[in-house]
Amino acid sequence: MLASAGPSGGQGERGTVVVFSEPLPEILEAYRLLPVVAPWHPAGEQWALAGVKTLSYAPNMAASRQARASSFDDALLLSKTGTMLEMPTSTIVWVIDGVLETPALDLGILASITRKAVLELCERQDIRVSEGRFATERLASADEVMMLSSIKEVRPVLAVGKRLFEPGPMTAMVGDAYSRLVAEELNC
Repeated sequence: MLASAGPSGGQGERGTVVVFSEPLPEILEAYRLLPVVAPWHPAGEQWALAGVKTLSYAPNMAASRQARASSFDDALLLSKTGTMLEMPTSTIVWVIDGVLETPALDLGILASITRKAVLELCERQDIRVSEGRFATERLASADEVMMLSSIKEVRPVLAVGKRLFEPGPMTAMVGDAYSRLVAEELNC
């Protein structure tokens, strides 16, 4: 959606609102991710627009297309040094010894509503959460991996590159808790 403040930008003037629409993407039961280096991502470097949804998503969409062309479902964006960041339109999280881990917001990733809600749900359920800077090698210790998205909600990740994962109990528990929260919010 685009909106303007009016011809001269003054308050009280009628602006123009333009709404764009497109079909929802296919939502899979589980995802396989291709690690893709994202040189356009700030990855924690100081930048005024880090984590803001105002810039072109073209590089992110190109990463998704690259993943699909390589027989994966989506991309996992990495910094130039191999730090895990986020997916083009989703958050990545994984579980190691009962602790949910995810990239920290200071990497310039999007502070999504779904990410925030899931982390709050984890806190309420006494699930420890660790936010930080993690290389993809960290996934070698992961018991399970999941992705978070407003449209896709909580979905298991079955592969990141050649590393394979099984859906696990934490993914099911977090997914169920998030689905209940969405249902509650829709019934307000």
